[in-house]
Amino acid sequence: MLKDTKEDITIPAGKIITLDLNGNKLTNVSGHTITNNGNLTVTGNGTVDNITDGKGALVNKVGAIATLNGGTFTRSQEAGTYEPDLANGNSWYTVKNYGTMTINADTTVTTRLTDDNGNAVGGHSSLIANGWQNANDLTNNPRNGNQNALLTVNGGTFIGGINTVKNDDYSELVFNNGTCTNYTQAAFQNHNIATINGGSFVAESHWSIYNCPCNANSDKGELTITGGSFTGNIAHVKADYGFIKISGGTYSVNPTAYVADTHIVRKDGDAQFTVVAKSNLTSGVYLTDPSGALASNYYVSSTANGVWTVSYSAPSSGGGSSSSSRRYDVSAPSVKHGDVTVSPKSASKGDTVTITVKPDSGYVLETLTVTDKNGNELTLKDKGDGKYTFTMPAGKVEVKATFMEDNSVLNFFYDVPNGAYFYEAVKWAVDKGITNGLSDTMFGPYESCTRAQIVTFLWRAAGSPEPKTASSFTDVSASAYYAKAVAWAIENGITNGMTETTFAPNATCTRGQSVTFLHRALKGTASGSTNFTDVKSDAFYADAINWAVANNVTNGTSNTTFSPNADCTRAEIVTFLYRAYQGK
Repeated sequence: MLKDTKEDITIPAGKIITLDLNGNKLTNVSGHTITNNGNLTVTGNGTVDNITDGKGALVNKVGAIATLNGGTFTRSQEAGTYEPDLANGNSWYTVKNYGTMTINADTTVTTRLTDDNGNAVGGHSSLIANGWQNANDLTNNPRNGNQNALLTVNGGTFIGGINTVKNDDYSELVFNNGTCTNYTQAAFQNHNIATINGGSFVAESHWSIYNCPCNANSDKGELTITGGSFTGNIAHVKADYGFIKISGGTYSVNPTAYVADTHIVRKDGDAQFTVVAKSNLTSGVYLTDPSGALASNYYVSSTANGVWTVSYSAPSSGGGSSSSSRRYDVSAPSVKHGDVTVSPKSASKGDTVTITVKPDSGYVLETLTVTDKNGNELTLKDKGDGKYTFTMPAGKVEVKATFMEDNSVLNFFYDVPNGAYFYEAVKWAVDKGITNGLSDTMFGPYESCTRAQIVTFLWRAAGSPEPKTASSFTDVSASAYYAKAVAWAIENGITNGMTETTFAPNATCTRGQSVTFLHRALKGTASGSTNFTDVKSDAFYADAINWAVANNVTNGTSNTTFSPNADCTRAEIVTFLYRAYQGK
């Protein structure tokens, strides 16, 4: 390109084109800036811009091949926000791929991030999207047989979008390197099949990784991570056909729930977790038991607060003593809500070791185990008065204990730490039978709550009343766990569904919808008003938000914002419920 150009470019099928931007700028007239049906290679350090609503800087069509070796792809007039009542002009993807695309180093993809007044924009559409969003998209861009959209990212800088990189329906994506920075939702969102081997993923507000299986055929939610750096939470929408498998990388939050059996998490700092192979482990702090996977002359030197510390022990240079006279360490845990001591702290094979357990006031012993160096559990004898004994084997042993509140039904989830704002709410919700979490050890506080989950929580909080009739929604089967909850919600005017025939149980519920459902369920009366700049007085959720603030159900996301169109998380909805029902 020899000069700045304003033009909509369409590359026909079968054409092989190399576009050297040569430091210049290509801007669209009214359509996509570049529509590729052929074989396109982009080089140079210029700019490809789009300034039209609903159009992108580059669209790579079905059967086409695009290779990006440089250039900046942007949407400089982007004005899209979360608020649907505002003019969302220029909301679309910057780069969209339906064919085969490779993005290499020296490529930048971004969008306008703030308006002239400094307000955030560019939060309505994803930045780079691979695959098909919905049935209408598939109709307008029919697949080539069973060919998925294929995107390989080998490098580059990607900034902005509601999701910075989104792997959508009928898609496959391999991310080898590059930097993704997101200010709105997710740095990387996966719906189908994706592999991350490296790169940097920074989420300033929500998730570095958001894996979302929605359909076992087109929306598998299969994400494999072998490396990379991830700053922000990890979210996984639970589904029988979806998974996150991690075998490498560094994380700002504990990824243990998704780590492969062959790997282990090493804690390298307060907000630094590294996934390493579970073999030949050396010095460090580990979040699961590393016994049996230690390098020579390394041993578990302590177990406390749910971590295992591994240290080095120099091999002995002296003559050999008999195994019967050799003494082995007995590690006593440091635990919350009680005290555990051992006597003696080192013992020889065959010695009797005594464990003394003293719970704090209001707590009782929940679990007590002793394991040998191979992870085998030893037999304990209950001697009464909080004393237990076992016979020492030939090798170090590890004592583990947990305490729980007396008469409590809650087994604490590892992702619900004491001190979290939602801690008491989760305890209450589990105690009342409102939710049991995603698993025995995971609550999933930062995962988005679906419409089915929220009406089920409300129904259970109301005592699980029997509905008068079953719902007639075509997407709510009679055997679904939420079937009675949906029928009850309709009968009580809490929601009317999405259409006359559909409820959309798996759709994500927003914060505005959640407080509205709760407001209707409790038949709350709005009082006063708020100063939230993102809550218009005539919005359907305005009265509910006024009621929620007046009744200390929520204070919003800041002094001036409620974020009514942001996804409602599981932590938020149980907190809303807890505060609302405590105030009744």
